[in-house]
Amino acid sequence: MQQKEIVCVELCAGRGYLSMMVAQGGPKRFVLIDRQVFRNKADRSLRALGCSVERLKADLRDMDLRKVAALHNRAAVVVGKHLCGVATDYSLRCAVALAEAEGERVLAGVALAPCCHHRCLFREYVNVGLLHKYGIDERLFQAITKLSSWGTTATPSGGSCEGEGADEGADGEGGHTLTPVAGTAVAAAALKLDEAARIAAGVRCKRLLDYGRLQWLRQQLAQKSGCRCDAELVKYAEATMSPENRLMLAALASATEAEMG
Repeated sequence: MQQKEIVCVELCAGRGYLSMMVAQGGPKRFVLIDRQVFRNKADRSLRALGCSVERLKADLRDMDLRKVAALHNRAAVVVGKHLCGVATDYSLRCAVALAEAEGERVLAGVALAPCCHHRCLFREYVNVGLLHKYGIDERLFQAITKLSSWGTTATPSGGSCEGEGADEGADGEGGHTLTPVAGTAVAAAALKLDEAARIAAGVRCKRLLDYGRLQWLRQQLAQKSGCRCDAELVKYAEATMSPENRLMLAALASATEAEMG
C-alpha cells in the first residue's frame, strides 16, 4: 500500500514556530489553526523551506478537522504547545474526530503539551466519566484546578501563552501563572505546607487531570479507529526550564500492524 503524505496540524498555532521546528524533521505540508491573527508569523519561513502552509482562523471549540480538505487522504499528525486549560480538551476532541473520518483513516499521531491547568472547565473536560467514578464533582474539580497552580509558582515563566485560551483564565494576563490562584495561599497556610510540599501537591493535581485525559485519548482512538493505540505522558524538558514539561503522545498502528500485534 502506498504510504500517505504526512501533514502536520498545529493547534493553537500562534505564530507557527512549533511548525518551524517540526519542519526540520521532514514534513512539507502544514495546517496551522488559531482563533487569533498574529504578526511576524513563521509562515514565510516555512514556505521558504519548500513547505505548503494553510492558515485557518477558527475556535477549537467549533473546529471539525474532518472537513479540512488538506487532510483528505493524508496522514495527519496533530501537534500543539501552550494548550492552555480547556484548549487541551478541545484539541483532544479535534484529534479524536480524525480517527473516525470517513474512508481511510487520516490520523497517524498526536503530540499535545497541556499547560495552565487552572483554566480547565468541568463541563469541557474530556473524561468527566472518570471524575464521577471517583466521586469528583464540579466543586472538587474546581478545587483541583486551582491547587494545580501551586505546581508552577516557583519557576520563572518560560514565556507567555500565545494561542487558544491564552486570554481566558484566573490570572487574566494571557501567560503562565507565576503566583497561586486567588484563595489557594490561605489553603496552603491552613495545611501548613512549605514550598516544596505545595509544589508537589500542585504537580499531582496536574498529573491527575492529564492522566485522565490520556486514558480517554487511548480509549477513544482505539475504539474509533479499530487499531491499536500507544499513548503515554512523557517529560520533554526539565522543570528548571519550564514547569509545564509534559507531553501527551499517541500513535496509531496501521490495520496490518494491529492484526500482527
